[in-house]
Parts: sequence; structure tokens; C-alpha cells
Amino acid sequence: DAIDANYMFELFVGELPIDRPFGVKSSMDVSADGTDQERYFLVNYLDFIIGYNGGDVVSANVTRELNLEHLVDITEWKEGMVIQYSYSVHWAELPHISARDALEIQLKSTMPHGHQNMDIHWLAIINSFVLMLLILSLFLLIIIRVVRSDLSRYLQIPDEELNAVEEETGWKLLHADVFRPPKHRLFFCSAVGAGAQLASMMMMVVVVG
Repeated sequence: DAIDANYMFELFVGELPIDRPFGVKSSMDVSADGTDQERYFLVNYLDFIIGYNGGDVVSANVTRELNLEHLVDITEWKEGMVIQYSYSVHWAELPHISARDALEIQLKSTMPHGHQNMDIHWLAIINSFVLMLLILSLFLLIIIRVVRSDLSRYLQIPDEELNAVEEETGWKLLHADVFRPPKHRLFFCSAVGAGAQLASMMMMVVVVG
């Protein structure tokens, strides 16, 4: 299952990450009727190429070339099967890579799709920004349609006549009630501070439920 799902294992060499697949899957003609059969192979050999600059490890890689002697057929896995692992190390001097930039260069080499993920991230930001502008424009359009008639009427009335207008309809009925203090303010503040609204809500839920 791990090979089918392309699972990777990760190693760290001097704090530099290396990721490689567990194994490979191949179709081979091994049946008598000539049909291909899927075979699973486990990689049991790693060839490390370690780059150094002075006394610091600045690069770590594993060769991707796989030979048949470096693969173990695990298609017919048996319990208790023992697999021997081996590795080799080659050292290479890399004076152009500093220890400070080693991790950044290593991450770029191990994540070839990083730039693509960044493009997708910017695309999501642009989509969110456009959606916000669309919602804001729709909200402003609704507000303008609601108050346009009232504003046009007020602009045609002189100031002295505007003060004498007593009839108010629509949204203007609420403008004076926004900051109107309630009756029995002390009792109201005490009840809200003590959580009376929460207690009443719980009682209603119990009764209704």
C-alpha cells in the first residue's frame, strides 16, 4: 500500500532533509500466458553524495539511479523475511555553497513544486479580494437604492423647511432609537452582567426541547 500511494521516507544529514520513495512498482511479463503482472520492489541500497565546505555539510543527496541488485522483490511477502540494507557515501567539496544558505538550497532542490504551490496561494488571495469587492459593491448598491429617494427629497427642501418636517418613514424611524437609554438602566446592566440572558436562554432550551 505504501508503494502504491507513493509514500516517501525522509532522512536528515547534518540538518539537511532528503526524501526518497520506499520502493517502486513495475509490470513484468512473468506469467505463462504472456500477461503483465505487477511486481513490487523495495529499495535496500542508498548511495549518498555529501557536499562539504570546510567543516560544514552544505549538501546531501541520494542518487536516483536504481539497479536490479539494489532492489528486493517483495511481491510475495512472507512473515519473518529479513532484508539487508546497505549504503555508500561519496564526498564532494562545494566551496560556492555557504553553510548559511545550505538549508534553503536543499529545500528548493527537494521541493520542485514549491513555486507552483506559491502560484496557487496567490490565486486564492486574488479570488478572495475580488469576492470582497463584489460583496462591497452589492452592499453599496443596496444602500444607495434605499436612501436615494430620501436624499433627493431633502436636497430639494431648504434648511428651515427641513427642520419643520415631522413625518419620518422607513429607516429614519430608527436613527433616534440607536442611542436611546433603556428604562431601569441599573437593573438592566446588573442582569446582563450576572448572565441573566444566558440563564433565560438555557431555561427556554430546556422547556422547548
